[in-house]
Amino acid sequence: MVPVFDKYPKTILLNDKSDEVAEDAAKYENQSYSQGDFKKVWNGYATEIKDKRPRLSAIMKEQIPELSGDNLIVRFIANSHVQRDWLYKNVHDELEGYLRKKLHNSEIKLEFEVEGEVAASSDGTPYTSQEKFNYLLEKSEALRYMREVFGLKTD
Repeated sequence: MVPVFDKYPKTILLNDKSDEVAEDAAKYENQSYSQGDFKKVWNGYATEIKDKRPRLSAIMKEQIPELSGDNLIVRFIANSHVQRDWLYKNVHDELEGYLRKKLHNSEIKLEFEVEGEVAASSDGTPYTSQEKFNYLLEKSEALRYMREVFGLKTD
């Protein structure tokens, strides 16, 4: 019996198209872009996903990320740690690839951050365990004492 891989030639090339793909990548690689170009691409993505992911589209239209490092680092400020984690898990790779392709720059890095060390919701309601703990510390001197005596920590 002949193994399956012996049925095919040992050297399989991507034909002549591999050279074309490499030339196209070199042609578009690391082109500079302006803030206006970025906004146009960002809003274009938000519009494209409006039917499939309406909440994400609304989040993206709500704020345009900050650009830094010669416009190579895109910092999106999330409203909470939960939102940041969700964006990173569900959106990061797809959106970073989209930005790289549309802006013709393979060095673009997309980062999701929460403003400040502990982000509170806009209405002041604590959501994370650290926010809740800090809120309770403000209300109760006994909790502060218990934290010191028993070494209490949040997740």
